[in-house]
Amino acid sequence: MAPLDYRLLPYGLRPARGRQPDAAELASLLDRAGRGSLLVLNPQHDPAGTDWAAGTVRSIAGAAVTHRAAVLLDDAYYAVHAPGEPPTNALRILLEETWRGAIPWLATRTLGKQFHCNGWGIGALTAPPATLAGLARVTQERSYGCALPLQAAMAAWLRTDEPEAFVDRLRCAYAVARRQVAMRLRDGLGFPADAVYPGTCTAYLRFRVPPRFARDGSEAHYRRLCLTAGDLPGAGSMTGSYGLPDRPDDSAEAYVRLFLGQPAAVRDEALDRLARAGLGW
Repeated sequence: MAPLDYRLLPYGLRPARGRQPDAAELASLLDRAGRGSLLVLNPQHDPAGTDWAAGTVRSIAGAAVTHRAAVLLDDAYYAVHAPGEPPTNALRILLEETWRGAIPWLATRTLGKQFHCNGWGIGALTAPPATLAGLARVTQERSYGCALPLQAAMAAWLRTDEPEAFVDRLRCAYAVARRQVAMRLRDGLGFPADAVYPGTCTAYLRFRVPPRFARDGSEAHYRRLCLTAGDLPGAGSMTGSYGLPDRPDDSAEAYVRLFLGQPAAVRDEALDRLARAGLGW
């Protein structure tokens, strides 16, 4: 949004609150933002890996209605959750809340995250009819459909029984990877338990940068050291690249994240490299 000249007002996901947003804090930010504000929700949160509680999402949606704020719901990881732990259905909550007050809203859900097909242009948009019509017009006029054969093949595959089995296997694989990586970070690299948060959703595990490698609350120095060791961890925040404080939990702590979708041998080698380079706690 910053490249479109929006002013970003990030909200915190503090460990003390279970990495859940504070509805009162968001209401205060909406009050500061004033008219024309857009509230972006990421209820299966990347990078924190936290599934927001239904009551929290409902309070936030209610605050958006009260402040007449538009809502963008990012449901990219809705289906990527721990086995047996159904995620919070933020779209249903949004529909239940917004009927009380007509505010602009759009829900997006890429299927790339759950079917490993990023870049294929496959997903779903849910919004009032006028909003969808406007998006369709812009898409037809300003984009080029370069993945049509892939989309056609995916559409045929989605009509079979295989997609559900695929996602079930994916959830189990991520759950195993979360446990293994968290255990190695704690037992092998000396990270304290509260510095490693395995999470319950998304394809990543987020952990705190050892304090001696943090620079002014940023993970950039640690990521450079990891790259020198042959690893490429992801950023622990989605706001740092826009010049905002790289501390989504409003603390002086810095974080990075590891992708869990690689084979076990690749994940083990990545952690071995961190250990050999002295990049543990």
